[in-house]
Amino acid sequence: MDNIKDLINAIRDFQKSKTKTNCNKIGELFFDFSENITKFKTDDFTIILHEIKKIDKETILYNSPLNLLYAISNHKLKREIEFEYIYAWYLLVDIGDIFSKQHLVYQSLITNFNIKVANDLLRKFYEKDENSTSSLKLSMLGLIEKNATKSANYFTKAIIEDTNNWFANLNLGMYYLYNENYENGVKKFENILKYKDALIEIDYYPDILLKLGDVYSFKLKDLIKGEEYYKECLKITPNLNGLNNNYGYCLFRLKKYKTAEKYLKKATRLENDKETPLWNLLRVYKRIKDYEKALVILRKLKKTSKRKITINREISTLENKVVTIENIDISHEIKDAVIDYKDKKSKNYHISKFKKSKSIGQESMLEELIHNRIKRGEVVFQRKLKIYQDELYYGKQLIMPDVGRLDLLVIDTKTKELIVVELKKDDSYNDVISQTLKYIKWIKENIGKKYEVKGLICLHKASVDLLENAKEQNIEIQEYNFDFTKRT
Repeated sequence: MDNIKDLINAIRDFQKSKTKTNCNKIGELFFDFSENITKFKTDDFTIILHEIKKIDKETILYNSPLNLLYAISNHKLKREIEFEYIYAWYLLVDIGDIFSKQHLVYQSLITNFNIKVANDLLRKFYEKDENSTSSLKLSMLGLIEKNATKSANYFTKAIIEDTNNWFANLNLGMYYLYNENYENGVKKFENILKYKDALIEIDYYPDILLKLGDVYSFKLKDLIKGEEYYKECLKITPNLNGLNNNYGYCLFRLKKYKTAEKYLKKATRLENDKETPLWNLLRVYKRIKDYEKALVILRKLKKTSKRKITINREISTLENKVVTIENIDISHEIKDAVIDYKDKKSKNYHISKFKKSKSIGQESMLEELIHNRIKRGEVVFQRKLKIYQDELYYGKQLIMPDVGRLDLLVIDTKTKELIVVELKKDDSYNDVISQTLKYIKWIKENIGKKYEVKGLICLHKASVDLLENAKEQNIEIQEYNFDFTKRT
């Protein structure tokens, strides 16, 4: 193949004269080589390795394309890659931010090898490297861990070791969002916005702004906050996939119809999903009673959409001009109005493993009920409470590495006590007291040094043994009941 010959000739030219021009030529050819790597045969890698070995070792080590070509060729020929080549490659990454460097090296390993090789090489690298901080090594463990919950624990530890570890915050934020813990997810994302330069350097900043806009608008129902993040994202990457549609829909819900129309029209031209912006434009035109434009949209949809029955019914209603906002019947929900961009191949945050690991049951329903009542300012557990939060933590489903996950952490607004709340759907569990005590201990050591920390267990019915054990440990027990009253 011509590109292999060109690459080999470029390496030979570099052997003769180590000029910047010859070095750049190898780099240019390498990118084409790496994109078509599956087309090359064993003999190709043997020749490349043979030619590279004619160059002195130090030059190979500290020349990025040669270094990587050497590593890839060894791997393809099933030979071990020496630690020093990966280490030099890490040093060669021309970025000052160590967390950006960690991310880029890992992504490059995945791209040029595979995830198993990337994990093995990264583990070896940090085992031997004496200069890496504890936080970096914990981030690495989080990256290569297959279990999502264990991975989240490593990232939490990394942040405790170094609050500036934005990469751990990013991955932990994605874990929270995938598990529908939106308050903690946005807190982690907002924590890393101050590292704007590093995020822009690896082209993540606009995606984070878009994700924040989506979560605030569609999950936390804070449209004003969502609008702010969408606007900021538009300044940087105005054509980002999903942005114009989601921003337009947010504006529609804010009753800013004219501006919503502008961005939704733009979305129909630019975004991968052409249909969703059209449905949202239809919403706008119905709301402002511009039925002629609404009919134009419906006729466009009729050509491509599978919702033929709904469309025909809507066309008929609009043509007779008897439609009202109340009887509009469009069967797609908010989730259909949001373009989901998280599966883009080029930027997946390395969080594809973070699938939902939550268990859905009575405990989660009870937690959500109590959480929402506290946020509304209602009295809960005979107290006025607020959810604890600081720059690192939000007190819902709080990850405590090597301990567990706390349901709720709240503050008594009167006594200023921190209260560890453990929820149980059944009558009792044998280990609930010991588990609550572990939570209290962790909170005292990591968060509550300025507070008095107390424990509270909420369940349907407490056994006599549980009541006695709780009393001994100064843990409060609260029981819940739901009653129904027949009206006549």
